[in-house]
Amino acid sequence: MVKMTKSKTFQAYLPHCHRTYSCIHCRAHLANHDELISKSFQGSQGRAYLFNSVVNVGCGPA
Repeated sequence: MVKMTKSKTFQAYLPHCHRTYSCIHCRAHLANHDELISKSFQGSQGRAYLFNSVVNVGCGPA
């Protein structure tokens, strides 16, 4: 989970493991490979990966 204050955003870092998924733009950790459920998930914007749990992700308007 991302902790936010008025002035700073704190990123969560996952423990070092064999395979970690991260953002291609900022390299923020998103999930460990063990949390991957499906690579063929279809999201509202197209193809997506489906994870059991993620970090450093917030919810926005649908």
